[in-house]
Formats: sequence, C-alpha cells, structure tokens
Amino acid sequence: MTFRVKAVVLEFNLQEDKDFHVVIAQPNNHKRTMIIEFPDPVCSGVCKSDHLDRMREARQVFIAQFGMPVKKFTELDDPVLVEVVGVGFFDRMHGQRGRALPSGIELHPILAFRVLE
Repeated sequence: MTFRVKAVVLEFNLQEDKDFHVVIAQPNNHKRTMIIEFPDPVCSGVCKSDHLDRMREARQVFIAQFGMPVKKFTELDDPVLVEVVGVGFFDRMHGQRGRALPSGIELHPILAFRVLE
C-alpha cells in the first residue's frame, strides 16, 4: 500500500547498501519521526521493479535539493517541508536512527518526492 505524507526532512545519510536513509518528522512536532528510503536504482531487486523510473526520479529530485548523501548523517539546520509518496514497510526495530515509534513503519521505497517550500 502506498502513502502520501507531508513532513519535514531533518537528516539523511548514505547506507552501506547505497540506499538513502532519510529521517522525516511531523512539521509541528519534530520528535515524531519516520524513516523513508530511496533505494539504489542499480540494486538487482529494484532493477526488476515496474516502478524503477519513479524510484529513480524521486532519488534524483532528492539529490537536486540536498546533494548526494554521504555515510555520516547530514543534519539540516532548517528542516525542509516535503511531500513524499512511498510504500509502507514495517521494519523490525534494530536501533535505526529516526524510526517511527512504536510501529517501526517506514516508507520504502519512495516513489515520488517534492519540496513544498
């Protein structure tokens, strides 16, 4: 199932698997966070997806706005309001930064991304 969410981007990094790990939050409560992920478009699982073009485009929009993520988390001084569309995914709790509590829901993969400010 896909979800459309308006939120602010707080921080992001590049994961070992080359996915972008992005922490978003409610615009009026930055303690209510959630993880969204932009998968690596050359990953074999992603390459087989019917939505590859959408995932690739969303990732490029993210890069155009924030630059290419690096391994160390980049924290934004001024959170940026965005709208994202992604697939709901319940990840197990394993200490990931920015995870939604108590559910662990993420949006992964992101299919659309746009800056609203």
